[in-house]
Amino acid sequence: MSGKLVDITGQTFGRLKVVAITDKRKHGQVVWVCECECGNKCEVTGNSLRKGDTKSCGCINREQIKSYSEKRFIDLTGQTFGRLTVIEKTEKRSHGQVVWKCLCECGNTHDATSRNLIREDTKSCGCLQTEHNSTFRENLIYVDNTEVHKISKRNLYSNNTTGVRGVYLIKSSNMYRAYIYFKKKRYSLGVYSKLEDAKKARLDAEKQIYGEFLEWYYKNHPSAVKLIKGEGGGAV
Repeated sequence: MSGKLVDITGQTFGRLKVVAITDKRKHGQVVWVCECECGNKCEVTGNSLRKGDTKSCGCINREQIKSYSEKRFIDLTGQTFGRLTVIEKTEKRSHGQVVWKCLCECGNTHDATSRNLIREDTKSCGCLQTEHNSTFRENLIYVDNTEVHKISKRNLYSNNTTGVRGVYLIKSSNMYRAYIYFKKKRYSLGVYSKLEDAKKARLDAEKQIYGEFLEWYYKNHPSAVKLIKGEGGGAV
């Protein structure tokens, strides 16, 4: 037989003062509305209140975490990590970590957490990665006086009037001249009365001149394949 309900309205348990009963039940227990000393309201079962399992809206736990974090706090002001010199502590937090305002050697400011600075996961405002990418791209894309991304693309220059790269119209004679660039040198492929013949000459030259080079390049620079596929630029 169930016992008689004991009204605990007005009673205080830890930081919680019971202000009202609800129609809710949790595990067969009556749920009460409580007002915390911090001003927040929460709903707690009578059993949790009487046993002392719940003493606040959660603010006690938050205060304990904050206190623990403050005890472990290390002032990084003035310290340098990579290209970053810590200027000041901010009010921001990221996953419980203090966020610091830093000055980069390039002149930009950048926010970084204590963990990322100490573990050297963040060494600059991003300029270091940009420079690395630039060097990486240059080393991969420009090889042996050859801009690999250009010879691997089939894009046309905006002023191309024939629709075939490396083929242009000689207006004075209405003939088509075909040519190809490789390793900063221009090679003439002849003059043709028909565009189809000039196009064939150009494609044959690409297969012969570019083909072997690109095969060697992709084999020896596999990491460049994705980069080059996403690289823009006109064709020659």
